[in-house]
Amino acid sequence: MAPSGLNLDHRRARQARMVSWEADILQEERDDLSSIRAKEGVVGELIGKTGGDKALEEELRNLGKKVDVKSMLEQIDSGHFVCWPNLHKISLYDDSELGRRPAAEMKRLFPGYVPAK
Repeated sequence: MAPSGLNLDHRRARQARMVSWEADILQEERDDLSSIRAKEGVVGELIGKTGGDKALEEELRNLGKKVDVKSMLEQIDSGHFVCWPNLHKISLYDDSELGRRPAAEMKRLFPGYVPAK
């Protein structure tokens, strides 16, 4: 997210937009319950066979739904969110500017990286 999207006006606009999502979020929850009940036997059987990763299942349960977007926006608006923290120190350049060449920076970020030829 661009830093400009973190100012108070943008935060208020996002919060106002999210208020209008409440009915949609409730409908998504009702649809999920109906879907889960309809597929309960099949899903239980598949998870049982694959072992299932409860933490992963929980993390992905709301993927692509407004409740997931709302949760992420609330984290961003909390003031403790850092967007792409691992990318804050990337230093790329071409021959005319300061920094590291892309291949050297990739090796620094990903020690096992081997550039394609």
